Amino acid sequence: MIERRLFACWFFVTSCVFATFAMNPSPAGADTSDTKSPWALFAFDNGVGRDAGWKPDAQAQLLSELGFDGIGYTNVVDLDQRFASFDKQQLSVVSFYVPFHSEKEQSIDPKVIAQLPKMKGKDAILWIHIHGNASDEQTADRLRVLADQAAIHDVQISVYPHHGFQVATAEHAVKIVKAVDRENVGVTFNLCHELRAGNGPRISEIIKKTADHLTMVSINGAMRVMTDAKNPWKELILPLGEGDFDILSLLNELKSVGYDGPIGLQCYNVKQEPAEMLENSINAWNTYLSKLEN
Repeated sequence: MIERRLFACWFFVTSCVFATFAMNPSPAGADTSDTKSPWALFAFDNGVGRDAGWKPDAQAQLLSELGFDGIGYTNVVDLDQRFASFDKQQLSVVSFYVPFHSEKEQSIDPKVIAQLPKMKGKDAILWIHIHGNASDEQTADRLRVLADQAAIHDVQISVYPHHGFQVATAEHAVKIVKAVDRENVGVTFNLCHELRAGNGPRISEIIKKTADHLTMVSINGAMRVMTDAKNPWKELILPLGEGDFDILSLLNELKSVGYDGPIGLQCYNVKQEPAEMLENSINAWNTYLSKLEN
């Protein structure tokens, strides 16, 4: 009789525990520790089926399941659908990546300007990559015009340094941003493009020099040194957790300068299925968070 009662109690407790777990499953790759991230982690759309034609609903669902905080999109299009899909999953559309032409009177596509009212209140950043051969002064003058147009709708701008473009490094970007002198214009630190510029040994110095204007950061797994000059990106853009570049030290440096803005996962040309690559990357991210310095 006693044995039956003990078995009944064990069965009841076990059933309750199982039921609780079933009702509150942890998403694959999600951080289940008590470690709280100082940053929102978003994925570039180039790692979430962009080139395969994925719709925003599918992108938002996968990122939600894995524990990401949002997405960075290419081009300012389909805003209603994109915002609705990510709002439904309680995630953010963090940025829109668009070209800015320093030598043209119309420095940015008028269609982008037309979409600014829809960005109001969404905290989505206009992420501009700069093209042309204009002087820094002329570039700043034209960027100031865009900044004032964006400010009407409370939209922030961040300059995205890119290898081979007019502005290729964060140090160059911060010179222009200082000349623009607008509160809604900041600088992005892009790990892969700093490495491509040969700035790997100077990462700490660059972060300190740009910290006061830093509004966006992008990271990825990477090798510290390029060995394939014909295809450097296959070594400079890897899933997070791969390569020998010390991402944890980079994150500690960002934390030490007080950076608390979003961090994007660069996924350009990574040869893995999106779900696998993103899950591996966020697992590595959660490991880094657990090891951050206090």
